[in-house]
Amino acid sequence: MLQASLCDFVRTTALEAAQAIVDGHSRFTMSQERWKAFCEALEAPPRDLPGLSAFLRRPSVFDENG
Repeated sequence: MLQASLCDFVRTTALEAAQAIVDGHSRFTMSQERWKAFCEALEAPPRDLPGLSAFLRRPSVFDENG
C-alpha cells in the first residue's frame, strides 16, 4: 500500500486538477475579424476611469495607516 501524507495527497490532487484546467483552456481560436478587434483593443490607449482611479487612491486595509 502506498503511504502518503494528507498534505501530499491534497497537493498532488490539486496540481493534477489545476493542470487539467490549464490544459483544457490553453488553446482557443477566434475568427480573423475578432482577432483584429482583440489586437486593436490591446494597442488602444488606456481609457480614463475616474471611479477606478479614486478607488485606487483610497487607503487599503493592508496599509499601515489604513
